[in-house]
Amino acid sequence: MEEIKDIREDNYQESINIAWEAYHANNIDEVESACLKMIEDYPEKANCHYLMGLVYHSRKNFQKAADEFLISIQNDKAGKNNGYAYYWLGLSYAERSWFTSDDGAVYIYDKAQSEAYHKLASESLHFPPHALLHFKYSVKGQDKIELLEKGIAHYPEMPDFYVLLAEHYKSQGMSNLQLGSLNRAVEKGIESASVQFNLGQYYLSGGNYDLSAIHFAQALKLNENTSCNSYINYYQGRCAELVGDKISAEQFYLAAYDQEINSQDSLFGFFGLFTLYCDLDNRQKIDELILNLNINHDLLCEGGRVSGGPVFLAEHAVDHIEISNFEQIMVKLGKLKLDRAKRLLNGKIWLLRYFVAGQLGKYQDQYKAVKNSMKFLNHYHYDFLYSLYAEALSQIISYKADTIIERNKLFDNLISDLGSWNELSTHIAYYANDLFKLFFDDQSYQKIIDLSSFFSKDQLSENDCLFRLAYAYAELDQNTKAEEMYQDYLLKNGDSTAVLNNLGNLFDSRGDYTGAIALYKRGLLIDSKHENLNSNLKVTMKKLSLANEKAAQEISLQQEYQSAVNLLKNENDFVLDKLAQFIDRIKNDAAFDNWKVPIPRYNFQKYLAVNKQVADSLLTQWLKKQYLVDTKERDDYNVIIYSINPYLREEINRIQKHKIPQKWVDGFVGLSADTLEAKGYFTLLTRAGALTDKYKVLFKRDLDELFFNYLLGHQKATIVLSGSLVELALIYHCEIKGITTISVQDGTKKKNKALYSTVLNELITFAEDQKFFGQDFTHLSNLSRIYRNFVHPGKELKDGIDSPKADLCFISTIEILKRIL
Repeated sequence: MEEIKDIREDNYQESINIAWEAYHANNIDEVESACLKMIEDYPEKANCHYLMGLVYHSRKNFQKAADEFLISIQNDKAGKNNGYAYYWLGLSYAERSWFTSDDGAVYIYDKAQSEAYHKLASESLHFPPHALLHFKYSVKGQDKIELLEKGIAHYPEMPDFYVLLAEHYKSQGMSNLQLGSLNRAVEKGIESASVQFNLGQYYLSGGNYDLSAIHFAQALKLNENTSCNSYINYYQGRCAELVGDKISAEQFYLAAYDQEINSQDSLFGFFGLFTLYCDLDNRQKIDELILNLNINHDLLCEGGRVSGGPVFLAEHAVDHIEISNFEQIMVKLGKLKLDRAKRLLNGKIWLLRYFVAGQLGKYQDQYKAVKNSMKFLNHYHYDFLYSLYAEALSQIISYKADTIIERNKLFDNLISDLGSWNELSTHIAYYANDLFKLFFDDQSYQKIIDLSSFFSKDQLSENDCLFRLAYAYAELDQNTKAEEMYQDYLLKNGDSTAVLNNLGNLFDSRGDYTGAIALYKRGLLIDSKHENLNSNLKVTMKKLSLANEKAAQEISLQQEYQSAVNLLKNENDFVLDKLAQFIDRIKNDAAFDNWKVPIPRYNFQKYLAVNKQVADSLLTQWLKKQYLVDTKERDDYNVIIYSINPYLREEINRIQKHKIPQKWVDGFVGLSADTLEAKGYFTLLTRAGALTDKYKVLFKRDLDELFFNYLLGHQKATIVLSGSLVELALIYHCEIKGITTISVQDGTKKKNKALYSTVLNELITFAEDQKFFGQDFTHLSNLSRIYRNFVHPGKELKDGIDSPKADLCFISTIEILKRIL
């Protein structure tokens, strides 16, 4: 019986060995047939079920694979190979579909179950290294150290665990333990490019360039992944350059450059050569190097390793490489003198500065660099320049537009650039909404409108700019354009509560309440609880109700006109004459229709035969009294249409009393530009207009009132206003001379008094004492005497005011003002 058992075992072993050979040869169908027969003949065996599980796993039937792995574990009583079965169970439960159709695959995805099986695998007696490597990124601290040490204990010849442990110690700042882990691999006699590469980096960072160079040389010798040789050559070049071996450095950099000539990683060798030639002050080689560099979009923008990337020198550990001296490179690029005759070279230098500035996060410098490159390079051959500009702009928007000053500078640059390069708008349209948002948040609505002029409506729509543009137009009261943008938004994007609400507000503002209500209700179909829509709907419905009431009230307008007629009895002859004259002339206007007529404002002067000021004054009064009514309507030329009270003319004919003083009539009739010019009004007004705001307003007001009252024969008002104007003029005169206090007589003694607290007589006395206007300037004393005597009613009752006194005051005041102003 023992012999039979041995023969049976030998047959099984032979069959399983043949099956494994077929599996490694990828003859899966053959493996499946062999395993099915072995499972039938030897159901108690573990290995055939394990191998059958691998077959099902390769065919993505993860449920059957899991079943076979579990049988394998159950049959492996000694647990010698359970770690492998648990590992594959973990993989089976980790698989999931990323597509709707997956060729009959059967998934059992369960992340928690997967992690549990991976953990069982790592805790088994025997397990594949991947069972531990599965946790290399998930465990931290001491747990990670213990995991990697377990890997070293079970797989002492695998360099990956040593390198990963060294990497962990490096990340924790434990450089001695980092070095110790790498040296343990060396002491084990492990020949690994990754170990040597990490030792080279360790000594390079510590300044031991000779020892670093030795390890990099070993890494290059041991490296089986020749695609990574360029990175090792780069570090060998750095070591040679740092120890002063310029010849070897150039050779290593050239090797690194040539091996990656068509990728961004060629920049390792390129920048190595660039810094080397700069240190050698060899401008010829620098220029040749830059001119021979094939600069394209991929070189400047593709994701390479120059700012930090992986190097695959081991199967499971990922090493790291980067250019660490970009600051030094930027300085050297900045020191290169540009020859305006060498446009191609200059443009390429600016592109390199663009690239390095981006690596350093200096986005303003990057933005400046690409703009300068665009000035030198042919945009047809370097058709990616606009894309670089757009990418630099996106960085500015994201990181360098935090203040109003920065955003204003960005706006000015954009307007200039868009105006200079017509094609630029196409390339930056994608960022238009981000730009609009920057200025929208600042409430810089005009900037949004100005920028929008460089983009087509389709570009604005495609990049979701129409809403903010419409809002900006509305905020600046350009409602027609705002409506247009909102309507375009709805046409291209469909209904939106915000757009319908804002468009409804615009309809409301122009009195289209019915249209506004329809828009609000349309928005409420999307969101019935929308606060603004509900509130605006309620308000506008109330407005519509009021508008309807107003329309009904139009019927009673004739009655109101009749009421206005009753005010005529209180008007003076001048107003009545002008009103009658106006009605008679306006009725002959060709546009007069049923007591409505469009009247340009300037025509009131013509119809009334008065100057502009009088015409404006009369129009204001008549509108207030409803002799005329602004209908709020406009004709085709945007001229206001007025409604004329039809009952006025007949009532004027019946009014025969309340004559106005003749001197007023004479004054109004005589009031003309020539009269004002002759008396110096316009000269003084011009001089007053040149003063500071504080004085300008007061001088203009008092000049207007003085001339008006004088020309209408208001004698007392002329004297009072003359004194007021001269007092103001003397205060102004003192102030511009730096005088803030003046000496005044107080009884028997003198005292200082604040300038603004003085009165006219004190100012005149002070001016005469100081001889501001010479020895014999009689106008001050004339004004002082008349003003002092007649400003009080008592003196006036005794002696009376006559025209010569008012004339003398007026003339003296004009002469004083001419001297001062």
